[in-house]
Amino acid sequence: MRNVPLIVPLVVSSRDPRWFSTIGIFSRDPAEARKNNMKKKQLGQTLLEALIALSTAVVIISAMTVIVLSSLSNAQFSRNQNQATLYAQQGIEFLKNLAQSDWASFTANTQVNYCLSPLSKLPASFPPVVSAPPPHLGFFSKLANLIQKFGNLGEREVSSVFSKLASIPQTVFAAVPEHPLQDKGLGAANFSVDDYNMGYTFTPNVNGQITQLGLRCDSGTRIVRLFDATGTTVLASASVTAAGTSTWVYAPITPVSVTAGTRYIVAQRSGANHYCYNNFVTPFTQGSITVNSSNNKPASDNMISSAVAIDYMHGQADVGFELPAPTPTPTPPPPTPTPIPTPTPTPTPTLPPPTPTPTPPPPASSQLTSMPLLPPYCGQNLGIFSREVTIQQSPSAPINPLNTCIPYLNSALVSVSVGWSDNKCTNATDVYCHKVKLVSCIYNSPTVPAP
Repeated sequence: MRNVPLIVPLVVSSRDPRWFSTIGIFSRDPAEARKNNMKKKQLGQTLLEALIALSTAVVIISAMTVIVLSSLSNAQFSRNQNQATLYAQQGIEFLKNLAQSDWASFTANTQVNYCLSPLSKLPASFPPVVSAPPPHLGFFSKLANLIQKFGNLGEREVSSVFSKLASIPQTVFAAVPEHPLQDKGLGAANFSVDDYNMGYTFTPNVNGQITQLGLRCDSGTRIVRLFDATGTTVLASASVTAAGTSTWVYAPITPVSVTAGTRYIVAQRSGANHYCYNNFVTPFTQGSITVNSSNNKPASDNMISSAVAIDYMHGQADVGFELPAPTPTPTPPPPTPTPIPTPTPTPTPTLPPPTPTPTPPPPASSQLTSMPLLPPYCGQNLGIFSREVTIQQSPSAPINPLNTCIPYLNSALVSVSVGWSDNKCTNATDVYCHKVKLVSCIYNSPTVPAP
């Protein structure tokens, strides 16, 4: 008997919308499948966008962090550099004052390398100023003093104080000239024989007028001239007779207006007379004037291409600088005040006499100590800084070829180096890899070789 296959038809109701039949093969609804695929694509795109945004934020934050850290590092470096420069300038002034006060003690430092004590103090350039604290006044005493400033205590009322202020006529007082070199308080000048036109370059810090030209030296009548910045154009001149190396003499001139931020030169021709000088470091600011450098030119009435010096003040020429007088403003007549009772001022308490500040002692060689032969040498002897001093007595060859001294028996080439360290200093033999170094020449002689 043969086996006959049994075929059973499979029928799916057409009423079920989720499925359909095609010769026994079943499939899901195409619309729902497309919808599910779209959701999966949208989910993937959202995740990709989130990753991109997160990566961008990380890059921006990292860049901002690097910029901030770099700015902080640069700012700290600038502060350290400025402080190191001040310490180096103090060291140069200390050595010059030590040489001037006791040359024999200064020349006893026969070694070359030293460490300068952080306790070194320079002598005061001016006598100590004694000041007393202001007295403590009560409320009524302050009120009485305020009213007294405007006169006639019995004829004022509080409501008319401001109108009374406006009624007071303005008075223009004569200006007191500023003299940069004289006001600086330099010591007596030295002098030597040679024909030079010598002075200094200066820059006014405010607009004003040059009303005087002057000088100091041992003797002789000289011509003092005011030049433009090139030393070509003479803006004013005056004949001045010297009265000694410690006495400043000034002659009036027709006022010359000068502009803030613009450089000018003042110089005097020594001719057959002596020229005078001081050991002094420039630039410096005195009052409204910044003295940029000392300038000199041999046997000339102009200062074109004049030589520049920053360790000496040659010529001892000077100017008188004044601010322009303000223009008085006309004021209306004062109103008639209503009398008020006169308050009784409280007596001012008597204060004990102030104690004068003692004059600091002169510099001493004991503040210089021999520098060790091995790193870190002087070490951090000024907080985070290390200050080293080099003294070469009667130098025949300069320590630094760019800073030369004229060979002379009583002379010394000195330098002060102030260094500090940070994470960039990785060399064990140069611990303080950031340095500020100043070099100067010191002479002990009644005359200085011509510049």
